[in-house]
Formats: sequence, C-alpha cells, structure tokens
Amino acid sequence: MSSTIANRLKNQTSTLVNTFSSRADRLKDRCEFKALFKHLYGEEWLEAAKSFFNAKEGFAVGIDGSMDYDERLEMILFYICVTAYKCPILFDGKSINVNTKATERDSRFTASAAIPLWLDDTSYTLNPLTSTDVEFEFKQALDRIPYAIMTLGELSLALNIINQEDVKVLFLDRPLAGTFGPAARDLRLLLKLGTSTLTEIETKEGNLSMLDLSLASVLGPGTLYIPARPPYLLYRAIQTLIQRGELTKSELARELNLKDEELNKLVRKLNELNERYNQQLLERSDLTTIALKPQVKNYWVRARAVADAVRKRVFESEEHPLQLHEDKWLTVLDINAVNVFLIYELLQQAQKKGVLVIGVTKDTVASDFTRSIIPYAIHQNILKSSDTPLIRNDKAFLTILTSVNEGFIETPWRTLSYDVCFTTLVKSGDQRAPLRAARKVVFREKFLVKSYFQLKTFATDNRARSPVFVYDRFYHPVFDEAFCKPLNVLSRDKVIQIEPYVEDGGINPLDNLILTILSHSDNPEVLEAIGHNQLLYLADKAVKAEVNLMRSMLRGVADLHLGTLTRKHRYFYIAKGFRGARAEIEESRRRAARVGGLET
Repeated sequence: MSSTIANRLKNQTSTLVNTFSSRADRLKDRCEFKALFKHLYGEEWLEAAKSFFNAKEGFAVGIDGSMDYDERLEMILFYICVTAYKCPILFDGKSINVNTKATERDSRFTASAAIPLWLDDTSYTLNPLTSTDVEFEFKQALDRIPYAIMTLGELSLALNIINQEDVKVLFLDRPLAGTFGPAARDLRLLLKLGTSTLTEIETKEGNLSMLDLSLASVLGPGTLYIPARPPYLLYRAIQTLIQRGELTKSELARELNLKDEELNKLVRKLNELNERYNQQLLERSDLTTIALKPQVKNYWVRARAVADAVRKRVFESEEHPLQLHEDKWLTVLDINAVNVFLIYELLQQAQKKGVLVIGVTKDTVASDFTRSIIPYAIHQNILKSSDTPLIRNDKAFLTILTSVNEGFIETPWRTLSYDVCFTTLVKSGDQRAPLRAARKVVFREKFLVKSYFQLKTFATDNRARSPVFVYDRFYHPVFDEAFCKPLNVLSRDKVIQIEPYVEDGGINPLDNLILTILSHSDNPEVLEAIGHNQLLYLADKAVKAEVNLMRSMLRGVADLHLGTLTRKHRYFYIAKGFRGARAEIEESRRRAARVGGLET
C-alpha cells in the first residue's frame, strides 16, 4: 500500500514540476519585460536626496515587533515587545552612506506589554460580528488580539522616534498598505456596529463621538487626497465644507464638478449621515445653503487625543490595558481603529518633519503586479506583449523572471512603482475599460505607493540572487503628482475615472532614492540579511529574544498568583487542563520508574 501511494506521489509531483518548468521556460528571453524594471544607472535620486537630507547627518531607524501568548488556568497571557535599532546616515551632496557598522539599540525606544485575560472575557475583545465556535477559528481569532496590540506598539514607537530623534529614514518591518487595509476594515465594522468603547475615554479635548470616528476613518488629519467619486464623494464634500466653511449648493457642485442629479443625491446622503449621528453634522441644510456645525472641524483633535490615551494605557499605565470598567472593554476593532489614526498621524508627521517612511515586506502572496499592473502596462503600450504570465504570485513571478533573464535584468532593481489602489483592480475583459474593481469598490488613489525590489547577485552565479521583497511608502505630491493621470475603470459595472500614480514614464527620483538607501542597508556577511535590511534584521532578533525572556519570567509571576487560587479552591484541572495534568502525572511516573530502576 505504501509503495502504491509513493508511486502516485512521484507521478503527481513529476507532473507539477514539469508544469512549473514549462511556465518558467516561457519567461526566458522575454526582453519586453525589461520595461517594467528600474535601475540605478543615473543620478536621478540626487534630487530627492537633497530634499530629504539637506547635506546633514541623521539616523536611519528600523522598527520591528514580536508577540506570543500562554494559556494558564483559563487565562490567556499575551506578550508583546517592540524595539528599534538605529545607525547614522549621511548624504554629502553626491553619495549616501548608511553606516550599518555603527548600528545600535536605543533603550529609550522599546515598548512592551504583558496582558492577562480570562478566556471567558476574550469574547469582549474579539470581533462581535463573527462567530468563533470552532476551536481552530477561535485560535485564529485569538491571535488577532496580540497582533493588533503589536501593531499599535510599532506605530506608537515610530511616532515617538520621529518626534524625538533627528531621523531621516524610518524602516518598518511591515507593509503600510497591508497594515492599513485590515485595520480600516475593522474600523468600518466598528462603524457598522454603531458603538465603540473609544467614545467613553475622556480626554482634555472631550469625548470622541461616532461621527468623529466616521470622519476620521476617511479624512484622517484633513489634508489627505479624497477622490470625488463614490464611496468617497460624501467625505470629499465634508472635507470641502470644513476647509471652505458655509457654501451654497451651486458652489459645492462647482467645487466637486457635480451635475444637478449628482448634487441632489449627495445632499440626501449628507442629511442621512446627519440623521444617523443625531443631528451632530449639519448646522444648516436648506434649499440654497449647506453648513457644518462648528464642533465638526475638531474631529481629528479628538481622534488623536483618544489614540494617545489608548497608547499610554496599553504601554505605560498600571491599569488593565483593555478593561475600562467591569463590563467595558477595548475590542480588537477599537485597537485597530486607533491603528488607522496612527497611520494617518505618521503620514502627517513624516511629511511635516521630512522623514522618509519605508515599509518593507519579507513574505507576500500578493498578485496585484501580475493581475493588474501587467494588464495596465499592456493597455498603455508600456509592455509590448499581449499575454499575461501564467505564474500569478508576484514574488514567484519576479524571482523566476529575473533569474532566467539574468543577462538584461541586473541587480539592484525595482519594479516601476505604482499606486496601491491597483491592489483592488483586476483585468476587466471589457472594451470600456482595461481594469475593473475586484470587489466592487476601488481603493482611493494618492495615498500609498508600492514597488518590488531585489538587491544582490551572488558573485559565483549571476542566476542566484537575494530574495525579492516589497517596499511601500506614503504618496508624496512633490515627486509623484507628475506621474498621475486619468484612467477609466469599471466599478459596480459603471465606468468611473480615477487618477492613480504609476511610474510609467521616466524615473521617479524618490523611488530611486529608496532603492539607493536599501542597497546600502543590507548585510552581505549574514545570510538571512543579504538583500534585506540590517536594522530590521537586528530588531527582529532582539524582539523575539525579548518575548521569550518575558514568557519565562512573567509566566512564573502569573503562576504564583494563580497557584494560590488553585490550591485554595481546588481548581486543579482548570489550572492545567486535562491533557496538561495527565502529561505531568505521566512524566512524574516515568521519573519515579527511572529512579527506582537506578536504586535496584
């Protein structure tokens, strides 16, 4: 029987290998794909370097976090640690020196938390809109609690560092887009519920309202680009009213380029939003004029104050981080709402202080480059080809493509950079527009920009290379606006026009600056750090060691208190669990047998 299964496995594996080899062979000598890659042949990056560095020495900082949890006496103990490593970075007007040899850990920039939670109370902190009756699903849901808090720690630390240090470059060991997307989804779920514990946190700026949450979810600090199209049109109108004050309906229509029917629909939605939030939005809405209530403009002040209060409660307070009152808990949705606000605040502070924030992703299963960027490039005649790759995973596709075409795709390289809104688009197959929304709605443009990169080729074999990674960054109008142009796409089976960023003509100095910095920031002497980032590599090792140390130390602290409770009330099998208790009894029996055998 085993030999039969082995033969079947052999044949099936051989078939898959042949299929994969055939796909890889079809990518060989595909010179047309060279149009999708950018290199460091010129000095375009100097323009961006002069803007960010001003010939001054500063620091490059890398931030990473780690998490884990234990289960003791029906209690979950969550461990979270976040830390940062920094090194000098100097631009002398002609070249950049990232001195990774002088890398050090700054003890001031560490955030850690150990959070106890009764298993029964986890239902208060998890998403109340989803059921977790199955044990596997429950364990997956349980992971979301420390992950949300770890994200909170990394973003909080990033803001602290920007505000206290002469930082020029900030690396995050996480994608900005991949962090914002799930957090924003949780914030939408929170708004759908219509209630949040965040509204009960008192601050000097007053209490946050659900309307504030709704506005902050899209508008952020108020300076973000908001497209004048559904589902963002409503918020674009509110942004305009905040900035301009009272407007007539005709003035609002001109500002947003709306026809009469579109304007009437927008006004209805504004009134519906006002009704939903107990008349807190509109001061005036009549036949001619629309005006917001005065307190609406301070929504971000209140959102930021609540975000600061949550950060301090989790990482600085002696109180339980998640339990405000006996029956009031901060949920995962609340924490991720705060994470959305922190990302917006990080964008604002980075632009204000001239800090280049770069999110680096090691592992990704993304396919947006193959399913949307390549079809876009074919449609725009950037790519002289009519077929799309058979390998859908971006990382696998780019790794194989560059390996089998080593002669004309040299390292370091990056792909053309593109708007993260393309991650929500796919090839349409419709003559009206080249791309369509993958899930009805197209994510807003001019917020985040993404690119793949590869830094090193092995000297002994130019087909052997360091891994392909992803970086993303905030949209920067000074360098990116020139690359934005209108594009028709399908959304809900209607043709809409978006204005995304795509580096499809020339070189963006900012992205070549990032590639230059990345190419000077890895460590070729350590196998795991080749082509990656030395600061993030060290931060990763440090936080994992820190979490392991926390577990071994704090587990004893918790057991000391729980053991007293166990002995007093005889909760033995609750404390250990049946399997755990049985394993300890069996191990004691084996030890006794070994000792008895030695004595004999």
